Amino acid sequence: MKLPVACLVAATSLLSTFNHLASDTLNRVQPPSGYSKSQTPQNNLDQFFRVSSNARWLVDKRHGVVSAWSLVDNAPLWSPNGVVFRVSNSKTNAVKELTKLDIPTIPATEIFGRVYFFLNDVSARRALSSAPANFRQDNLLIALDPNAQGRLVWKRRAQDFAPFFPSCDKRALVFVDDIQPLPNDELLVQVAAERETKRFALNAATGEPRLLAPAELR
Repeated sequence: MKLPVACLVAATSLLSTFNHLASDTLNRVQPPSGYSKSQTPQNNLDQFFRVSSNARWLVDKRHGVVSAWSLVDNAPLWSPNGVVFRVSNSKTNAVKELTKLDIPTIPATEIFGRVYFFLNDVSARRALSSAPANFRQDNLLIALDPNAQGRLVWKRRAQDFAPFFPSCDKRALVFVDDIQPLPNDELLVQVAAERETKRFALNAATGEPRLLAPAELR
């Protein structure tokens, strides 16, 4: 049976309109290009173990807590619950619950006798509650000393690097990629804004940043 030409035209027009709306909807819900994917191995994990030369570090990004555990058994190090760092002062039972779970284990970034972890800055969660979830991923970097019972050496928020970016890109910065060693006791870190990513050398002792010139990146 043949359809009238008018019906075919109407159906074609309706299909075209539907495809346009669907495409437009997909485009509107896509995250900004600068936040589509972080390159850190733990990006899509909320909790995981990082193994260094003398400890297993239980990193709980959801609660902003890092605890240290023995390499040979499930015993906490240096304190009853092993906690060495909290982003927020609020107490949680997350450590106790996490030790019962099957959590992924990946190597720790251990450079200059210290270990480094990216966390979510949960202390800023309320202020950023209206932002997409990935705006809060890996926006805090901490350096811990495993030879001093996991003492915090320094911390840097991604937002500390805002002066190096144009004003339109300062809304929510994140760290991407793993940390790498550089000569002269410096660390290479990368900070991403919505439109660009910049590389910095951090003083391993203090965490002070230095923007790397293009010639230094070769």
